[in-house]
Amino acid sequence: THLAELALNLGQYSEVEQLVLATLPLLETAPSQSTRAAALPWLGKAYVRMGRYNEAEPLLLESELYYVAHGNAAEKTAIFNTLGILRSNQRRMAGAQHYYERSLAIFRERGYRRGIANTLNNLGSMFVRSDRPEQGRQLNQEAYQMARRVGERLLLALTLSNLGSVTRLLGDYAQALQYYEESMAYCREIGER
Repeated sequence: THLAELALNLGQYSEVEQLVLATLPLLETAPSQSTRAAALPWLGKAYVRMGRYNEAEPLLLESELYYVAHGNAAEKTAIFNTLGILRSNQRRMAGAQHYYERSLAIFRERGYRRGIANTLNNLGSMFVRSDRPEQGRQLNQEAYQMARRVGERLLLALTLSNLGSVTRLLGDYAQALQYYEESMAYCREIGER
């Protein structure tokens, strides 16, 4: 699964598919389901990023069943967040909100600020896509405050970009431009495009 994770992080989604599909037959004979459960989310995430939602869904739901019963907090939040992204991309916003809120509850319980900020960003974007931009902006502002405490530049850049988008949508173009410029400054610092 480490190679699949690396390929996913490099944006090589077809490579993830090849790796996991080649491994799955071997995992069918494994004494534990945990190895299969560890492999499926990588393929599910790759399919989500490729827009292949119908293929992603059964893999992610199988992983959810396993991780709810046997997983640790990190595994649960990862699968909940990915299912939230899937549901949001499918325009199934009630389902997206359900999964994001499950993830957020675990992050808050554990005090994991980066996870809180990421999930608030996702929830905010979901509300914007649901024609509830004010709620989206509130969540993105909360995410920004949390991201500032974390201090990670990439997280700050993403959060400021989200704030720029929702603020532009709400008609405050000057403030939106300021958010975008701050986001770009962080991106330049870390070499992101």
